[in-house]
Amino acid sequence: MRHYITLLFSLFLILGCSKKVEKTINPQNPLMPYDIMLNGPLTSGGDVLEQFQHTPDGKYVIYLADESTNGDTEMYISTVDGQNKRKLQGVANGRDVIYFIISPDSTKVAFLMDQNSAGLYDLYTINIDGTGLTQMNLGVSGSRTVSKTFKFLPDSSKVVFATNEIAGIRHLYISNASSPVNRIQLNSNPRSPVSSVFEIANNGSRIVFKESNDPSHPNIVSVLPNATSETQLNPTFTLPGSGASDFVISPLSNKVVYRANQDNDAIYELYSVNTDGTGGTQKLNNTIVTGGSVQSLSFKVSYNGLKVIYIADQDIDEKFELYTSNMDGSSNTKISGAIPANSDISNFKLTLDNLKVVFMANSNINTVQEIFSVNLNGSSLVKVNSNLINGENVGEYQVRNSTDKVIYAMDKNSVGIYSIYSNNLIGNNETQLNSNISSGVGFYDPAQSSSTGTRQIGFGYDGSRVVMVGSLVGSNLDIYSASLDGLNFKKVNTQSGGTIVLNSTADGSGFLTLPTLNYAVYRYNDGTKTQLYAGLIKE
Repeated sequence: MRHYITLLFSLFLILGCSKKVEKTINPQNPLMPYDIMLNGPLTSGGDVLEQFQHTPDGKYVIYLADESTNGDTEMYISTVDGQNKRKLQGVANGRDVIYFIISPDSTKVAFLMDQNSAGLYDLYTINIDGTGLTQMNLGVSGSRTVSKTFKFLPDSSKVVFATNEIAGIRHLYISNASSPVNRIQLNSNPRSPVSSVFEIANNGSRIVFKESNDPSHPNIVSVLPNATSETQLNPTFTLPGSGASDFVISPLSNKVVYRANQDNDAIYELYSVNTDGTGGTQKLNNTIVTGGSVQSLSFKVSYNGLKVIYIADQDIDEKFELYTSNMDGSSNTKISGAIPANSDISNFKLTLDNLKVVFMANSNINTVQEIFSVNLNGSSLVKVNSNLINGENVGEYQVRNSTDKVIYAMDKNSVGIYSIYSNNLIGNNETQLNSNISSGVGFYDPAQSSSTGTRQIGFGYDGSRVVMVGSLVGSNLDIYSASLDGLNFKKVNTQSGGTIVLNSTADGSGFLTLPTLNYAVYRYNDGTKTQLYAGLIKE
């Protein structure tokens, strides 16, 4: 607490030194300003655009905007107190920065920019202080198309990226984050990645991708970050239609779990294998019925690396249920309980303590989506939300990192108008967090979520507050916060007459909560321009 107060007092001293910061002082505690404007003055017609992100250390917010020249998207950086703002990377007229990521150690940014040729986006890195601009994909021929899937290694030393520098041929490269001189092509020419998707092990030991040497039988391949000798992880596919689908790397970096129709080319199943390819593969699921399969992109490894959780119509065709298996394929267990015919599991989240799964299913009424929690061994299955009737649903839900609370949007008693609720994982303490809604869109927009995946509810950095985007009256959106017991419900943004701007693409979040302060970062449009603010979520 002493460090927190000291930090806030320092923040106040800094804020008080400049008239450039737009803020309203909280009369209850003048050390904590309600709002901090993070962007600089906008040119006529300029706006803060959809992607904005804080650095992992919580010191800066980086955002894209046509702040200086209307129509030219450039990259800007601001300290979280809004006192130091500057352009991080500009571009020539008619050129743009379109996407960026921040290194895990908060020292660098990697981004796409068409500085060399309009509409052809090259990959660059730059230091947080604005020095060291470096192009990663030097020596190109043909069209430059670097995918947005580029990533830093966990130690921030290198960048991995996929590009078809030669038209029609995609390759995977790794380059020193400060110099492209030692760039390495990770795949050999016959093993070109079948897509731009790849994963890096948490310890940086391996890079895994799906390759297209034989388009009818794609394989899962891993490679060391400093070598070009790949290791095929799956056995050679021999059936006419067999091939690998998707994969995940265990949080412990020692295993890859992949989905393939390896043993029956009409059924996709799950397999585990060491990331270095040693030891052979192990099937994880039990026998799957004719017509059934493990669902694509619907399997995860527990945080401790011991269990695999997946959705499949394993026992009854077209009845999707939730299963777990040990990494060696033993103890395969259905954990979603007895759900009615025509009911399915749609998605799930794991708790950080590796004990529970929270999942969404239309379990009690097959047209109503609800959330449930269950232990990983299948015991203690409970419905988290209160009873719903036909037409009502749970929308977005999030599990708190401390694992004892879940928050969710639910349109109980008012179909289509969502409120936000908190509950514990045994479902016996449901609390509505927002005040009553008189009209309008409520606190969750299913259309926005389904089209972009934009997050509309979340937790403050210490987990004590819930942040939510919604409307009490009318259709304009504001950002609110409340404690988990529903007390101290408050509007975060002091602006009025305009609206919070959610994303129309999946390039960024609907809002961010800072990792070291109880502030939420959001975009607000006052009817003439969209600007970036940090708003206080806890008094």
